[in-house]
Amino acid sequence: MALLELKGVSLLTSGVERVASVTASVDAGQLVAIVGPNGSGKSSLLGLMAGLLTPTRGSVLLDGRLVSSMGLRELATQRAWLGQSTPGADNFTVAEVLNWGRIFAAGETSDAQSALDEVVEVFEVQDLMTARLHRLSGGQRQRVHLARIWLQGARITLLDEPDSSLDETGRSMLRGAVQECVRAGRTVALVTHDRGWAMSEADLVWEVCAGRIVVG
Repeated sequence: MALLELKGVSLLTSGVERVASVTASVDAGQLVAIVGPNGSGKSSLLGLMAGLLTPTRGSVLLDGRLVSSMGLRELATQRAWLGQSTPGADNFTVAEVLNWGRIFAAGETSDAQSALDEVVEVFEVQDLMTARLHRLSGGQRQRVHLARIWLQGARITLLDEPDSSLDETGRSMLRGAVQECVRAGRTVALVTHDRGWAMSEADLVWEVCAGRIVVG
């Protein structure tokens, strides 16, 4: 059984069809890259996969269950989400933001502390823990949020243009973390404009045009 399935999914907003009759699936442990021009429906498709948007038609299933039937806490334990912005976080410290990810991880154990230490090192935020987010650069904030969602340890992680504010060092960190997640059997789906990386590294590349997957 596929981990995540889209069955004839469409999304209509303000009289515009953002996603048009998409049927696709993602297996456990796959890396899926979603590419396409601006305004093609990539972010809308990812939002449907995350359960943040409700399809006008069709259904989205996570591990055989309708995403729409899951409560917010249960959904957060199954999938991690990082959008293009995270409102309301600027006045919190880095340590506090990372704790949001730990809330949905499996308990407060020595393994959880080890996971925190590892992620903090991977994304190089160890010297920022007491800083408030509004004092960080855009790239630093993005690294903090990437560390936060990695701590959730969710079965599927959904990222909307996670590399958009990162420099080359940050992109390298992100790509390494994505590959490590996939090697550990977790699933990652992300929207990216880096076609070269997508074509060389992803298990599936979904080319989106006018709300449809035209290649994938």
